[in-house]
Amino acid sequence: MRQRLTAIAWRASLLLPLVLSPWLTRLDTASRQLLFQWRGPIPLADDVVLLGIDEASLDPQLTEFGPWPWPRATQAELARHVLRLGAARVVFNIVHAGPSRLGPEDDLAFQALLKPWQDKVVLSASLVRQQAHDFEQVELRRPWDDSYPNGLSAFSMDEFGVVQSLPGTQQLQALLAPFPPPHPGSLAHLGAAVTSSKRDEGIDFLGPSESIPVIPAWAVNTLPEDTWRNKIVIIGSTAPSLGDQLETPFGQQSGSEVLLSAISGLRSGRGFRRLHSIPLALIVISWLLLCNWRIAAPSTAAGSAIAAILLGCFAMGFITLAWVSGLWLPGAALTLMPLVAGAIRSGDLFQKESAQRRFLHSVLSRRV
Repeated sequence: MRQRLTAIAWRASLLLPLVLSPWLTRLDTASRQLLFQWRGPIPLADDVVLLGIDEASLDPQLTEFGPWPWPRATQAELARHVLRLGAARVVFNIVHAGPSRLGPEDDLAFQALLKPWQDKVVLSASLVRQQAHDFEQVELRRPWDDSYPNGLSAFSMDEFGVVQSLPGTQQLQALLAPFPPPHPGSLAHLGAAVTSSKRDEGIDFLGPSESIPVIPAWAVNTLPEDTWRNKIVIIGSTAPSLGDQLETPFGQQSGSEVLLSAISGLRSGRGFRRLHSIPLALIVISWLLLCNWRIAAPSTAAGSAIAAILLGCFAMGFITLAWVSGLWLPGAALTLMPLVAGAIRSGDLFQKESAQRRFLHSVLSRRV
């Protein structure tokens, strides 16, 4: 009877990590961050360029741009320069909400400078959250000129507050539901000229900030013309003094650098996604059967323990391979399933083996 209950108990324990999987997401998130650091930097897509507003571009002693915020006409001059040299699209990761602080002439100059390329310019919208007393106030800041395509510059965070993915259409609809239509799409998808999916899409980060190529705004006139030909040019701040710093698996990066990683991944077909319920269920069921078969096969405690450890190592390798292929799996649950069950069965077998050794010892000692 006890043997039968133990067999049921360790087999049932295979399901325990699956039941606790909502509480194991932090382990999955931490492991994905470690995988990024283990993999290191990757190359940037050939057709995406970041024109960054860095600290040197803001120094009035080094450039003529002056302190931030720059006039919208100055920003339009940057965009016009690269568009005249053959840029395919310009994505402003700068929110131009409301009239210019310099007056209507600044807005008119922005329109006049970019009018020939109006269909190649994408403006940015943002959600601003402010804590007022005991409630949170959310404001949608839209571009002042709605004649340009505009997208929402937003990223989904994980449990540690680290940027993880681009929100899908379902999450965007939920975020923008309180605001009157028309609603902006995803800035990254508009910039990459690809269709948004319903579910969130994980970002394949390029690497640490020092490994990401950024063309500073002050150097825009010093580069050869083919630098911009057929390129998607992101214009945005990279200077830490301007804020807009986000936590990534590679440390702090500017929002423009994160957007560069997102657009580069969308253009190259890189990224991460979760499996749908049916394929995931097939993987889990197959894993359950395999764990049950291999853990039950050995007749000794050491054999069961070794089988459980090997299965756990196999699970970690499979999860890593899936991550490299762009799939997110519940890695913590899949890894713990054989380890928990193997520990219970090995413990039970060890007790039986210890009892048998004590019995044999007592018998032999009486005979001697």
